[in-house]
Amino acid sequence: MTKNKLINIILVFAALSGNAVADEVSSKAIYDSKTKTLALEGVLVPFIDEFTGKETDNKGIFDVQLQEKTKLIFELIPWSINFKNTFNGDDASGYILYDHKTRSVKIPCFEVTTIAKFGDGIQGESIYYKDVSMKQRHVAYPIFHVDNMTKTDSCESSVEPIQKPTLTTIPTTTKDDTVEIEVNGKVGTTVFVNGKNSGKTIDSTGKVKVTLDTSGKSGDKSFSISLKDDRGNESETLIVVIQKTNIIYSENFTSNPNYTSLSTTGKATWNETDGYYRVETRDNLNDKYWAYSPKFTTFDSNKALSIELDILFENQDWGTYPGVRFYANEPTELGAENNKAIFSIDNAYRNNYVKQIGIYDNSGKQYYSPRIDNNVWYTIKLKIDDNSKADIEIVNLSTKNSIYSKTNVDFVLANFSYLGIGYYGKPDYGDDKSPIRIDNILIEYQ
Repeated sequence: MTKNKLINIILVFAALSGNAVADEVSSKAIYDSKTKTLALEGVLVPFIDEFTGKETDNKGIFDVQLQEKTKLIFELIPWSINFKNTFNGDDASGYILYDHKTRSVKIPCFEVTTIAKFGDGIQGESIYYKDVSMKQRHVAYPIFHVDNMTKTDSCESSVEPIQKPTLTTIPTTTKDDTVEIEVNGKVGTTVFVNGKNSGKTIDSTGKVKVTLDTSGKSGDKSFSISLKDDRGNESETLIVVIQKTNIIYSENFTSNPNYTSLSTTGKATWNETDGYYRVETRDNLNDKYWAYSPKFTTFDSNKALSIELDILFENQDWGTYPGVRFYANEPTELGAENNKAIFSIDNAYRNNYVKQIGIYDNSGKQYYSPRIDNNVWYTIKLKIDDNSKADIEIVNLSTKNSIYSKTNVDFVLANFSYLGIGYYGKPDYGDDKSPIRIDNILIEYQ
């Protein structure tokens, strides 16, 4: 092995060393005024892949010494390198850092012994320096020049451990754009979220409330939370992952949807075998052919919304208009004055017996599809922005063809938190059955 290669390996040994943590070998940086040596004990060193020249994930702990050549200039002593142990920890913060690209060493703090230049050289009190920067000027020679150093009271005060923060309760899911958490930790430390100062400080109770931003699309929102004191010491990071869901209501009827049926004769039921909900409506008041969902998250009409559902009409009949209607309150009575539908989608049997799908907003706007067929599933797609404009599409599921499409049409909504399915009205037009089915309901913020 050549001298230069040995020097390079030794220099890499200086990478990531410093004041030790946990149960590993403790690290120290001490300058002995009598022997003129700088001892680095417990240096954390990543091993090098000899083939690629890159650092690996494996680390070792070494002791090493440097000899002072002249004031603030030190030369590495190759035979002083001593391997102590394998590093098995995760937190390498606070360690001395050697950057082999810039050939510089950064030492958080080291101790300098003092002696009296009189008699036998009586030792005095130690002096401490923090943020010490050393630079190797020439790649071929392991000689380091001290470029920067700041006097401090002690090394113990320069790297003060701060306990990892905890949360009073840990949120896991949310539909909201913000989530408030309560952070517990050392009094007086500042809470940092994703590396940014939250502006919140742990108060005398040992806690403080912080608001996390969970806005945007559905998915996992990850937050790294740490604490810092006024000296810049930082705790280990607490990782919090909150699943953001924009879904207001979702139902595919593969399990019991727990709908409330007002039918006394079993005409509004969940089809467990095929996985849909069916209401066998008639144009009479002998029964209430009606069911409604459990209450779901109230839609905020100030946000953009997406609604999709599958709908099928078995036998479209004049005078019977089964559909899906959306309500602010529990819809125990269809069409009750104190609980009218916010908007609805129904079988529109109109215009000289043309069978259509009708979609109606909260302001009286009406949109009608072309003629549709019995016993065919259709997907209704609505995308309503926060300016009361909508895109509407209806797709024939058997052919996958779009039979109706409108963009940027007026569509006014209000807050709602229930949907109902079915129909009942006065017996004016006969007594033919006109069953309706629904499936695959998804209501979510865009």
